[in-house]
Amino acid sequence: NHQHPWLCKTRLHTSDGIGVASNLLYQHDLNTQVSMKRRSISLARQQEREQCNQHFMTFDTFWGRPGHGAQDIKTRKLKLNNLLYGTPECTSE
Repeated sequence: NHQHPWLCKTRLHTSDGIGVASNLLYQHDLNTQVSMKRRSISLARQQEREQCNQHFMTFDTFWGRPGHGAQDIKTRKLKLNNLLYGTPECTSE
């Protein structure tokens, strides 16, 4: 019956109370680190989502249209025709 070497060393030190306490403290420290890391990752993901949403809202209001300011082709063509051929709105000042 072979066991992992770390488990064997732990069992050798469990005869005195100091070894057990230090192992429990070490395990508690590791669990605390894991919890802190998970919390950090969760907060980073939440901040990323909030920043993305803020970015989209900003660009929607900045350009005045949804879709990151994508222009309507008809409007663009109409403006080009106005510039090339002139309309009363473009020529009058």
